[in-house]
Amino acid sequence: MPPKKSWFLLSLLIFLFITATSLLWPQAACPLAWTALCLGLGLAIYDRILHDMERGVTLLHGTGAYTMDPRPVMYCVVTRSEVQQLKTIVHEADPDAFMVIGVAHEALGEGFQPFKKA
Repeated sequence: MPPKKSWFLLSLLIFLFITATSLLWPQAACPLAWTALCLGLGLAIYDRILHDMERGVTLLHGTGAYTMDPRPVMYCVVTRSEVQQLKTIVHEADPDAFMVIGVAHEALGEGFQPFKKA
């Protein structure tokens, strides 16, 4: 293969990689919704999230596998700008709380993106 052709192919591959990365990066790096799962928090926390943040909270009943003790589990979805506020509320209520924050692929409904007709 002549050197010019190999440079062209290499340049083309680099261009395709950069283009694909730049198109996908904003979606992966800047999700619109985040999920939070917290264990063992009291009712005062749920009240603050419901009223201070005006976000819904789903309470689940969990059981610790090691201790077999019942534990309340809180699940809520917040926007990117609300994540720090949620962390602050949880930390103020219980500095030792266990909290998992993850990215939601999509959040539809009140407070997020509306459902679109297919």
